[in-house]
Amino acid sequence: MAQNRTHPLVALALELLMRNPDMPAREILSRARAEHAMAGFDFDAPDPQRPDKPHPAYGDELHPPSPFAELLRRAYAPTLDPREALLLALLEREEEPGPELSARIDTMVDRWQLEVVEKFMDDLGGV
Repeated sequence: MAQNRTHPLVALALELLMRNPDMPAREILSRARAEHAMAGFDFDAPDPQRPDKPHPAYGDELHPPSPFAELLRRAYAPTLDPREALLLALLEREEEPGPELSARIDTMVDRWQLEVVEKFMDDLGGV
């Protein structure tokens, strides 16, 4: 049987969140980073039922609708509307959204990168 490839920082952070739902998101991430700071930067999301395959709903732990992405949003951009963040999931759709929705998605892509991903990677010592 293939081994689950979930990034160890992601796995620990989600475990801490489930055990301590009232713990602040930054504290959860800080504890997970302390144990897995050198685990690399591969945040692909495997399917928990079939770890050798990508997750069917999302391919990357750093972007919505991943549960870890929601933890990142709470830690780094708590004022970013989680409903708008879910627009990033529309990037994988085959049909082209209309111009208004495309503009909202583009805005969210930029905000997510600046306000969430870059801050998280800075904390990890990455890019």
